[in-house]
This record gives sequence, C-alpha cells and structure tokens, in this order.
Amino acid sequence: MGLKAAKYALTLFLLSAPAWAQEDSRTVKSPDGKLEFQIFVALEGPGAYDRIGYRVLLGGKTVLDTSFLGVDIYEQEPLLGEKPGLTGSKTSSQPGEYNGLLAEYLQNGSTGRRIDVEARVWNQAVAFRYRFPEMTAQQEFVLSDEDTEFAYPPGSKTADGRLIANLDRRGEYAFPWIVEEPGAGWVAVNELPSVGFPRAHLVTEQTSIMVTRLDRPTPTTPVVMRAATPLIGPWHVVLLAKDRDRILESPILKDLTR
Repeated sequence: MGLKAAKYALTLFLLSAPAWAQEDSRTVKSPDGKLEFQIFVALEGPGAYDRIGYRVLLGGKTVLDTSFLGVDIYEQEPLLGEKPGLTGSKTSSQPGEYNGLLAEYLQNGSTGRRIDVEARVWNQAVAFRYRFPEMTAQQEFVLSDEDTEFAYPPGSKTADGRLIANLDRRGEYAFPWIVEEPGAGWVAVNELPSVGFPRAHLVTEQTSIMVTRLDRPTPTTPVVMRAATPLIGPWHVVLLAKDRDRILESPILKDLTR
C-alpha cells in the first residue's frame, strides 16, 4: 500500500471509529451491575455538529449502539441536542429497584436553550426522557418533531424474523417495537405517553437505526405542540427479557406511569 492509500485508509478508520466516548461521558448501571446506560457528547459524522448520544450495554455486550438524542424546535437551528455542553449531572437511586442519572446540557452558542436527559436503569430495563427546564429566552416551547434514535447491533431481527438492517427505508412502525438480538434475547422499545405531548412512532432512515417521529394531524403540519417550560417529556423504555411473550408485562411500565 502506497503512502497516499495508507493515509486514506487511516482517515476512513478514524471517521468510522466509535465516537461515543469522546467527551462528557456519564454512566449509570443497574443494581446488579450488568445493565449499563452511557450518555456522552459525540460527533455524529463528518461535517456534523457534536450531539448528545447514548449506548445501552448488557454484560459488556451492545444492546443499543451509539444512538443520538434531540428534538426539533420550530424554526430554530440547530436541533436541540446538537452543540451541547454538559453543565452538570446528578445521580440517584431507589434501593433494590433502580439507579438514576440526570445529565444537564446547555446548547453552546444559543441564548439559553437547555435540554436535560433523565435515565433510570433496572436489572432488566432502561428508561430515559427529556426534561426542558425553564428557559428565559424560550418561554414558549414550540415543538416540531423528535429525533431520538435506537441503533441496533448486527444480526438483530424483528419479531417476524426480518433483519433490521434489511428493513425498507422510510418505513413506519408503531410502539412497542420488539426485536430479537444475538446475545441479549428479546428487546422491546416502548414509549409511555405524557400529558400534552403528541404520540410518536418509529421510522427507518438509516441502516439498523430506528428514529422517533411525532404524530401530526397532516403530513405538512409544522407544529405539533405549544407549551411553556419547564416541561417533562414521555419515557422511552428499553425492556429486556428471554421470553418474548412476557416482555411487555414488566411491572416497570406500571411504575413509570405513576
């Protein structure tokens, strides 16, 4: 391999190398220490902004690979979740049940746009949601869409046996979304509705990555919600089980609705 080819190969390697641990990484584990939620700031891709990302691991094996977080505020750029600066983090626990983490972010270069991510980790589940603190510069919260990703590892299959990697682009899928993963068993992604927030569904926009999109009255409706901060969004829940038929019977779902 010539010098020019070697430099090109090195560039490709650096661009494809995992970015999830670049900076501002925080981790919370389940009470038994096996299930792990990592949140961090990472570069989404060449020419893109840094963005809040997360991963879910079980015994060191990937359940959800690097997935990015954020919401689209009407006529405001960039996405709320891009160009973030971690301003603080807090841990919590409910002994014998779950461990929690709150990561607080300020959008760099903005006039006070904030987004926090709250996570809880049980032995068989992870739940996270967005919290939007009171923002003087953004007293009216005008929501256009959501951009929460769920990136599946290679070999993951739908409940009817199709490879996630082979799903049609732009396909739309309802919650709960159940997948069989090698080494992890059955994994269900669900969303628990929150009063005032529109419901969501999943779409496939990249190979093996499902993304939340908000339901809207018509395809061209630009705004799906208007409210005042502070606000707390719906829980996004990732459930793990060996038994597909019982995965949605988890008492955790009932606990989160209280």
